[in-house]
Amino acid sequence: MRIRFALLRRCLLATVCTVSLGCTISPFSLPQVRLAGPRDRDATVVVTDAPTGIAAEKSLPSHSQSAEDCLKAAREMEAHDQDLAAIEQYERARTFEPQLPGVARHLAVLYQRTGDVDRAAVEFTVALKEEPQHADLWNDAASFRFQRGEYAKAEDAAREAIRLSPDHKRAWVNLGLSLAEQKQHDEAFAAFERAAGTAAAHNNLGIILARQGRLDDARRELAEARRLDPTLRPPPAVAEFLAKAEADDKSTTSEKTGSNTKPRRTAAW
Repeated sequence: MRIRFALLRRCLLATVCTVSLGCTISPFSLPQVRLAGPRDRDATVVVTDAPTGIAAEKSLPSHSQSAEDCLKAAREMEAHDQDLAAIEQYERARTFEPQLPGVARHLAVLYQRTGDVDRAAVEFTVALKEEPQHADLWNDAASFRFQRGEYAKAEDAAREAIRLSPDHKRAWVNLGLSLAEQKQHDEAFAAFERAAGTAAAHNNLGIILARQGRLDDARRELAEARRLDPTLRPPPAVAEFLAKAEADDKSTTSEKTGSNTKPRRTAAW
C-alpha cells in the first residue's frame, strides 16, 4: 500500500480544480507539487504546474550595458521560458542598480521554477518586503511554501493574497490545498467551493482524500461530484488507483475467505 500511495502522490494533485473550469493539465507532470502560481495569472483556476524543463538558452545580448537594457532582455527571455538566461540578465541589472525595485519578484519565481529553492526563499523575502500589497506575489509565495511542505506558511500566504484580493480564485484553491494537507477537510472544501463551485469542490476533495488513503471517503466525494456535474471525472491516474485498490481489497478478502473454508493442501513428496 505504501508503494501504491507513493506512485499516486506523483500524479494526483495536478488536476485539482481544472476539469469544470476548462483548464487541462497532465496528471502530475511535475516531480513536486506547485500550486496555482506565477505562470497562471491568465488561467481561471490552476493548481499545479511545477517548474517545467528549461528550453535551450539563447545567447545573451551583447548590448545589455545598462539596467534598462538588462531588464528588457530579461523580460523577453522570461516570456519565452528562457529561465536561466532571464535570471542572468536580472542579476546583471542589479550590478548597475543594486536596489532596483521589482527584480526580486521575478527572480523569486525564476529560481523557484529552476529548482534553486534557497535563492528563491531569499528573493521571496526581499520581494514581499518591497511589494507587500501584491496579491499575486503572495499567491506565488503560497505555491513556494507548499512545495517545501510548509503547509501552515502556505496557508498564511494564501490568506494574505485573499485579504488583498478577495476574488483571487487561484489563492482560494491554494488555500484549500494547504488546509487539506493539514487535514482540515471541511475548511478546504469551503475554499475549493469558493473558487470553483460545489461540484468541483467535491471532486478536489475526493482526489486529495484518495492520496491520503481515505479511499471510501474519496469514492463518495467523487461520486457526489459526478452526481452534481456528470461531466466531471477523476483524472485517469486517480481512477486507476482507486480501481486497483478496490480489486486488491477484493482479492485479499477472497483469499482470506478461501483460507478459512478450504483445507490447506500439502505438498506431495
